[in-house]
Formats: sequence, structure tokens, C-alpha cells
Amino acid sequence: MLAYDCTQLITRPTRITDHSATLLDHIYPNNIKMPVQPGIVLSDLSDHLPTFVMIKSSCVKQKHSSITLRHNYKNLDRSTFLQEIKDALDMLPVNNENPCQVVDDIQSIFNNTMQKHTPPQPLSRNRRKLLNKPWITQALYKSIKEKKIYRSLVKNVFENKVKFSYYKRYRNQLTHLLVLSKKEYYQSQFLIARNDSAKTWKLNNTLLPGRTKATSTPPNLTHLLSGECKENPTDIANILNDLFVSVGKKHGQQNNCSPKQQDSHCKNELSVLILFT
Repeated sequence: MLAYDCTQLITRPTRITDHSATLLDHIYPNNIKMPVQPGIVLSDLSDHLPTFVMIKSSCVKQKHSSITLRHNYKNLDRSTFLQEIKDALDMLPVNNENPCQVVDDIQSIFNNTMQKHTPPQPLSRNRRKLLNKPWITQALYKSIKEKKIYRSLVKNVFENKVKFSYYKRYRNQLTHLLVLSKKEYYQSQFLIARNDSAKTWKLNNTLLPGRTKATSTPPNLTHLLSGECKENPTDIANILNDLFVSVGKKHGQQNNCSPKQQDSHCKNELSVLILFT
């Protein structure tokens, strides 16, 4: 085996009895450039101990794209759909000895027929939001739809007080269930990721409020006293920095006022000195 660059990784017995210990289960890789970690599982499922090898791979995980299209099954005629599949299957060659080709043909027939009878349609905005909330189960999704139906029936609160009170109770119960479902979901996710700091921080970022985007620098800045106008972002940033750093201290020393009074003077000073256009 060494002549073909195959190396035996398992070095301990895999069949152990009262009188003997034999290595019967082998693993022969032909490429050991990547880090590997072989091992034996101590289990009594069989008289042979299971063997395994862990290979450290450098494959990059692909990010799953968000779902924007979904098949619409409302207008699906099952009898016509099944009949078309049956007719297409009857046209396949009977003496095909390649099982992989047969499976590919069947899958292609099913996908093409499904595409014809249930064309993909873009998801609504509310549906996309729900898909981004994995703690909303199918039962909760149905309850949300029913809540919207009840709300549409109660158009006038004063004329339908009984219906509106029922709607409020249903809405409050549903809100309570959504909060509990979200809490249980994140508790289970944090429990799963308790030994993985990257996944834990990712969960934390989904719960924490998003950061506000930094505002861009103003296109123009005009000094009201001198009339000088600056358009270069670097010059604008330097002027603002110098102004914010010095205006409070300078104005407070001139007037011998308290910190609160300095703050109000600074606001007035800033509103007079600069003008954004």
C-alpha cells in the first residue's frame, strides 16, 4: 500500500475478545497533507469497534441567500399534475441500466412539472419578515393570519364592542405566545452555542439594537461672522473640531458662569457661528 502513497491511520486493535486483540478495520488515505485525527469509538454495537478520521478542511462555508420566491400551491390541480408526471415517466426508456441517469430523469420531470403548475412568486414584505423570525412556528403564523382576519371584521369599534373585545383578548394572548416562543428559541440557541464564542456574539448582535449609520459631512459650511465658505470635507472637519473643543471653555472663562450656563451658551454660540447649506 505504501507504493501507492496509502498510509494506515488506525494503529490499535478494533476486534477485542477474551483471548485476542486484532486490528481488522483500516483507513487508508492517499493524501495526508491536511491535518488528520484518526480514532476508535468504544461501542458494543458490534464485535468490531467503529473507526473514524477527522480531516481539517479549508473549505469556505457559503452564505445562504434570503428566500424571495416561493411556489404558489393555491391553484394546483393535483389530478392534472400527477397525470402529466405519469405520462412523462411512461416515455422514459425501460432498458436503461444506468441508475444514476434514471434518478436524474425522474427528478428533472418532477421539477419541470412543478415549475409549470406552481410558478414561483415573490414573497410579500410581511412574509419575508416572518421568515427572518425562526421562532414563529407554523401554528403561530396561522394565528397571526387569523388575527388579521378578526381585525378586518371589526371595522367599527363602537358598533362591534363584543367582537372587538374578543379580538383584543385574542391579540393579547397571541402577543404573549410570541414573546414566550422567542424567549425559548434564543435560550435553546444560546445553550447550543455555549462553547462557541463566535456564534454567541452573533446571537447577541441579533438581539441588540442596530447601530445608527454615521451621518456624512455637510456639503458646505459658512461662517456667519466672516462669511467664509468651506467645501472641502477635511477643512469642514477641522473647523468643527476646533469649534467644539474651544467654544465651551472660552465662553465660560469669559463670563464666569456655571457648567449648566456654559452648556446653554455653547448651543447659542454654535447656532450663531456656523451655517450648513
